[in-house]
Amino acid sequence: IVDCCPRHVMKNVDGRVMVDDDYRCTMCRECHRVTEDDIVDGEEIVSLRLSKRRALLTIESAGQVEPLAILQAALEIIEAKAKQVEHRFTNKTVGGELIEGEEAEAEAEAEEEEEGDVEMG
Repeated sequence: IVDCCPRHVMKNVDGRVMVDDDYRCTMCRECHRVTEDDIVDGEEIVSLRLSKRRALLTIESAGQVEPLAILQAALEIIEAKAKQVEHRFTNKTVGGELIEGEEAEAEAEAEEEEEGDVEMG
C-alpha cells in the first residue's frame, strides 16, 4: 500500500500504514482503489476519512506580511461580517428607530402578512 501512493506520503509504522505528511496527501484514493477488494474482519483495509477535530490551512504570503498577521486580519473581517449578518437578522429599523429581538421578528411577520407572503394554515 505504501508504494501505490503517487505522492509517497505513506509510511509503515509497526505494521500499520499511516499518512506521514498530511499536507502532501491529496486524498486521491489510489490507496483505497488498490485495496478495495481487501476486507479483514468485515472492515476495509484502508479507511479514508476527514478529521472533525483538525483542519489544514495554508496561507501564502509574498513576504511583506507575516502569515499569522494575514490570518488575524482575515478572522477579524469574518467576525465583522458575521456580526453584520447577525444584526440584520435580529434588529430592524422602523421609521428610523431601531427595534430589536422579538419586536423585530413580530414586525417582520406583520410586513409579510401585509404583502401576502405568509401562508395561513
